[in-house]
Amino acid sequence: MKAKNTEVENAVDDLISIVASFPLDPSVGPVPRHEIEKLRSHYNKLTYQALLHSVKSSLEAVKKRVCSRGGTGFLFLDRPFFEVDVQLSVPSVRLSPSLDDVQRAINRASKAVIGCSMAVFEWGQQVSERSERAF
Repeated sequence: MKAKNTEVENAVDDLISIVASFPLDPSVGPVPRHEIEKLRSHYNKLTYQALLHSVKSSLEAVKKRVCSRGGTGFLFLDRPFFEVDVQLSVPSVRLSPSLDDVQRAINRASKAVIGCSMAVFEWGQQVSERSERAF
C-alpha cells in the first residue's frame, strides 16, 4: 500500500505539472496556486478515504469470520478462523485452543490490519520526516 500511495502521489504531481505548464490564452491567465493545492488536497483526501474504507472492511471481515458458525447453511463459504474443541471432564470444562490463545490471534490479526495503514504516509512530506505523519 505504501508503494501505491507513492505512485498515486507522483501521478498527481505529474498531473499538476502538466496543468501548470499547459499554454493558455493570454486573456485567461495562469492557474492560481491555491487551485492547484485544492486539486492535490482533493486526491489526498480520496486516498485517505480509500485507506479508511479498506481498514474498516478488513476489520469487519475479521469480525465476520471470527463470529461465523460452521454448518449454518447449505452453501457455507466462509469458514471460521478457529475451531474450538470443548472437552467436558467432571468437574471442569476445557477448551482447545484456550480463549487466551484465540484472543491473542485475533488481536495480532487486527494489529496487522491497522499496522498496514500506519505505514502509509500523508502526501507532501520529505523522506526524512516520513515517520511523523501517517494517515
